[in-house]
Amino acid sequence: MGMWIRSQDKEILVNASRISVSNKRIINEVLDDDYDTLGNYETNLRAIQVLDLIKNNIADFKYADMCQDKENAPKYIVFEMPEA
Repeated sequence: MGMWIRSQDKEILVNASRISVSNKRIINEVLDDDYDTLGNYETNLRAIQVLDLIKNNIADFKYADMCQDKENAPKYIVFEMPEA
């Protein structure tokens, strides 16, 4: 089971393991000083709201996985970053 995220500009598709809000952006941290920008927003509050959407998608996916036949359950979900 994994979480893939497609960036707001549609140019990046990552299997995200650590995402965070930084200066009105949502980033996927690759290394200490290396990251992919997945989305840019007008405020930190809006970026946090989008991070909440990602969290809810993960929670819904995990719940659906628990309720379904494990062999037929989806292995991945793809979250598309919303516009600003």
